Amino acid sequence: MVVINAVSAVLGGGITVVRGLVGALARQRPDDRFVLFFSHRQVAEIEYPSNVELVYLPHLVSRFRRWIWEQAVFPLAVWRRGADIVLNLGGYASFACTAAQVSVWQNPNVFSPPNHKLPVLLQHYIRLQRWVQHLSMAKVDSNIFLTRNSLEMAGRIWNMDRIPHAVIHNGIDAERLTVSPPPDLTARERRALSIGDAYAHKNYEAMIDAIAEYRDRFGEPLPLEIVGGAAYDQRYFASLGRRIRERGLEDLVRMSGRATAEQVRAKLAAARVYIVTSRLESFGLTMFEAMGAGIPVVASNATCHAEVCGDAAVYCDPDDPGDIAAALHRVLHDDALQRELQQRGYEQIRHFPWDRSAARYLEVLEAVER
Repeated sequence: MVVINAVSAVLGGGITVVRGLVGALARQRPDDRFVLFFSHRQVAEIEYPSNVELVYLPHLVSRFRRWIWEQAVFPLAVWRRGADIVLNLGGYASFACTAAQVSVWQNPNVFSPPNHKLPVLLQHYIRLQRWVQHLSMAKVDSNIFLTRNSLEMAGRIWNMDRIPHAVIHNGIDAERLTVSPPPDLTARERRALSIGDAYAHKNYEAMIDAIAEYRDRFGEPLPLEIVGGAAYDQRYFASLGRRIRERGLEDLVRMSGRATAEQVRAKLAAARVYIVTSRLESFGLTMFEAMGAGIPVVASNATCHAEVCGDAAVYCDPDDPGDIAAALHRVLHDDALQRELQQRGYEQIRHFPWDRSAARYLEVLEAVER
């Protein structure tokens, strides 16, 4: 029996990963039993194979309650069920658990904090995360990183030769994501879209500055919508609003808050280019959603973007708003490039099937079980 701890999956990308991975694992091991603990109702909004048991714990959406449960209650639940192995999709180990454990580090934030001054409490929180993370990586039988870039960042802090690990890319549901035939982008208004909560590593300030640079250099407006909430750093979120006002971009840049999956699909269906200026990402599922919708992607040449997007994106310097603006202008004014990026995007997402990802997970689980 494999027990999967997915109670930390409370936002869109994490929920998508749980649904895709668990379904693929269960299909590849139909004679095994999988028990899925989760806290967000959307995890259960698909049909899983019959060998998956769902355990819904809605009170664990709270991070503090979740940590208490993982350390005090979860080990007993694993023992009572006689589980052979635990797969922690939120990374952190359950230190009292006697079963073998594999941890998946989907969020590399604590590996490399953003290049700006953080509130004191957030600095201490990151230090605590790092300390617990190191203890967790040493405690479990294997650790899974989603990209080689994330593993490299971990290696800057810790000696990864002493910590068992593997790199396994996330999967993509290409059939669900791909819009066929590709949309005619020339019929759409020139409009940019970005999706993701306002963490400082998203580098939204450079994106906002790039929209001002685009307007001033090319003499035309480029509306931008940023879809996402305030995350944990309220000061950073507020600073973005001030930056929009200071640059006179109130009519061009809109921060619209979090959206449902249906609303995101509608926004993708109206956008002409997708942009991500992050200095740090775990994998970048939203870029694949954009590719599947037939939207060209402009991405920073930092973090794991080149690793997962290959030649299906136009890259820019995240520290140079002028370079970001130039990349946007190039994509928006070159119809042939748009069509080429559409085709490359469709090809790229087909390189990441969930079945391939699940097969690699099973190799790690089977090695730990032995």
